[in-house]
Amino acid sequence: MKLCFKKIKQILRPFLLSALLFHGGTQTYYWLNHFYHWHMPSSKRIEFERRYGFPILGWSEDIEENEANLSLIAEVLEKERKTRSFDLTSIRIKSNNYLKKPLWDQFAELFLSAYPVYNLKGRAVVESFNLASILHHEIKHVKINDITESHPEFLKKWKELARGDNGECLYLSYTEQVYVSVKGLESLADGKKQDFSKNRRLGFVSNYARKNVYEDIAELCTLAEINPWEFHGWLFGAKGEENERIKGKVQLAQKYRLIRKDFTELVRQELVNSERFAENSNN
Repeated sequence: MKLCFKKIKQILRPFLLSALLFHGGTQTYYWLNHFYHWHMPSSKRIEFERRYGFPILGWSEDIEENEANLSLIAEVLEKERKTRSFDLTSIRIKSNNYLKKPLWDQFAELFLSAYPVYNLKGRAVVESFNLASILHHEIKHVKINDITESHPEFLKKWKELARGDNGECLYLSYTEQVYVSVKGLESLADGKKQDFSKNRRLGFVSNYARKNVYEDIAELCTLAEINPWEFHGWLFGAKGEENERIKGKVQLAQKYRLIRKDFTELVRQELVNSERFAENSNN
């Protein structure tokens, strides 16, 4: 047995050494870039930190050479500031290039299908792909943490809207949350809880929203920012289309200023305008 184990170690050693050298090189590359921009920030980074009070981090191709990223981030930050203040310590745009990622991002890409990109120290990590949606989502998490500190009843009220007809909690169990987060284990989670149509009927705007109460809140509030027209049917649809759970969650989100206080009225007006437009077009 010992001989067999020793032989396996001999076989694996060169592969492990190669992996260590490879990732060591990528980390040197990543941290050199980080320290360079930290100590010699460009005018765009200086202006961003002056305007918002925290730095923007990442590679030049995602910041200095990508005006669209900066415009989108500015738009999201201004929009979120209008409903409720929040504190971030930094925003990092994560590179799509594996070689330009820190070790924890590389690990996540290899082994995790879903992982947090915001930590409690207020560091938000976003990707160029779907940047606005991701940043809204992470800022919602920051706001949720602030709300629960001063209003602990908030989570309790929200959780009550995520119960089945028999009073059972509809969120994934802790074990299932691990399953859906680790690559290769997703199939071990209850498939019925990943049925998109069923989840929407149960008051979850996405499958990810069913993971836990925090993701439920962040997903619904992000959708309200990105696609408010998605709420037409849930809030004002015909019988059978309206969703009382989503209605209740929207009301809570409005009350605690996670979304605009007049969001429901905004959706109503948008629906009226679209109906008028359709009527005029037919005439």
